[in-house]
Amino acid sequence: MTQLSRNPIEGGSLVLRVTFKDPVGVSYEPVEDSVVYSLYALHDDNKTWEIVNDHDKTPLPSESVVDIVLQGDDLALLPNCSNKRRFIIDWVYLRAGEETLGRDQFDFEVTPLPVLA
Repeated sequence: MTQLSRNPIEGGSLVLRVTFKDPVGVSYEPVEDSVVYSLYALHDDNKTWEIVNDHDKTPLPSESVVDIVLQGDDLALLPNCSNKRRFIIDWVYLRAGEETLGRDQFDFEVTPLPVLA
């Protein structure tokens, strides 16, 4: 995964398109019911992460391209946490007939809503 072109706004929504490709760029479908993700917020101590929403209990579709929507509580500002989020996605795929674990992650920040006086 790469960086976002701009950070999402607090309480808004963010669509992440995940594409599964092998090292030479050929698309593949992960093993059925193996694609899961989690979202974390960085604590104010800048050392520990708190789970924001643990989506690893409901697998995503096992397709070569999957859209993931983060919204609502996913992009809410949390007490004792910074605006920084960490998105981690895990999956299983077949490489030379053998099940292989895949993982990717990236960090982004939630932009607070502007305060109008």
